[in-house]
Amino acid sequence: MQKRIEHQKLNALLGLCEAASCRRQVLLQYFGDASPACGNCDTCLTPPVTFDGTVVAQKAISCSYRTGERFGVGYLVDVLLGDADDRMKQFGHDKISTFGIGRELSRSEWQSIFRQLVALHLLTPDGEYGGLKITAQGLAFLKSKSDLQLRQHTPGKSKKRDRRPTLPSSGESLNEPDHALFTAMKARRLDLARAQNVPPYVIFHDKVLLELAARRPASLAAMSQVSGIGQSKLERYGPDFLAVISQHEINQLLTEADSDLSAD
Repeated sequence: MQKRIEHQKLNALLGLCEAASCRRQVLLQYFGDASPACGNCDTCLTPPVTFDGTVVAQKAISCSYRTGERFGVGYLVDVLLGDADDRMKQFGHDKISTFGIGRELSRSEWQSIFRQLVALHLLTPDGEYGGLKITAQGLAFLKSKSDLQLRQHTPGKSKKRDRRPTLPSSGESLNEPDHALFTAMKARRLDLARAQNVPPYVIFHDKVLLELAARRPASLAAMSQVSGIGQSKLERYGPDFLAVISQHEINQLLTEADSDLSAD
């Protein structure tokens, strides 16, 4: 365990060294603060050669998610390079969408990219298992599809719309993504109903689930604004349905990212 932690610290330090932006900005960003470039550090005084790392960052983050956010850099690079071994085949990761999609870069380039993503706090090491997990900033990056400049390691290659669905009225059908979320919430409701031996509507009526699918609240406070959810049901069932909504949002973001990568 200690050896793994020390290795993570080393990678974090290397990531800071390889960051393409101002050192002060990177450090403050890690702690949730923003700052203009200091103008005094080495990257400010001698800007490094950079490349558009938006697509490769999407690939790296997507690969972390597709493998369960519990594997380290070495394993993720193997997946991206399509270098399958018995362990990878056992997990079925040679069948996922990110397997082999990073062959345009070398192993050392991918290692540098992962270190930079950790330094930028788009990915973060799990202290217990050593796997790379996606941060809130990483999800925001996938959602916004903003441009990302990364430091070029060695010569190599290196847009999401705001969606505010309208509430469904009686007889109005949901769009495809919202319908998929509605279906997922119905499945969760059925699981809860069976566990409690009650009819599903006792938990939430379909009308409530329809509104949740359209609004997609991100907190209990936001969920409390949905008609038909009282304080008792909010406390009892709210976390379950927030988890379904959150998971659906992540899946949708990564599916769109995978689609963009395939098109690219």
